[in-house]
Formats: sequence, C-alpha cells, structure tokens
Amino acid sequence: MAVPEDLILDIFNPSFAFVCSQGFGAVLRGDLESGSTIQVASNFSGPSAVAWGRGVSDENSLYLTTNGGIKGVLGNGVGQEVSRIDLGDIVL
Repeated sequence: MAVPEDLILDIFNPSFAFVCSQGFGAVLRGDLESGSTIQVASNFSGPSAVAWGRGVSDENSLYLTTNGGIKGVLGNGVGQEVSRIDLGDIVL
C-alpha cells in the first residue's frame, strides 16, 4: 500500500508527479494519466514532503523531508531529516 503523504508535479513533464509514500518509505514517480508508478528513491523513514531544488546545481534534484516514521514521531525523533535526491535522466 502506497499511503501517499505529499506530492509535487514534475516541472519537466506535468503529466507526472513525485509522491512521498509513507507505506513504501519511498518517493514514487506517478503517471497522472495511466496511474502507473515507479520508485525513484527508497529506504526513508516516514517521507513527508518533497520540493524541487531551486538553483542551477540542483535543478534536477528533489529535497525530501522525513518525519522519522511512527517510532520517530512517538520516540525521540530519530530519522527526521532532509535528503537530496538527484534524479538525473528520470526527469528528461
């Protein structure tokens, strides 16, 4: 089960969106027309929000925040972080 948390449209092709998946601990790229998805990054504890880089050096990157998952939220906050995901050819 994907359990989507947040999404952002693909700035290079608005027929796609990048979705934070709590259930998979991953970021998925979803085709808004067909409904199909591919996993672009994984092994995150509670992916919660995603945003595009804003400079020339990170224009093909997403920044992902995590909430640490259930243990992180209820425990000591371990796992809360910001990660950079370099998408490379995925967005071309």
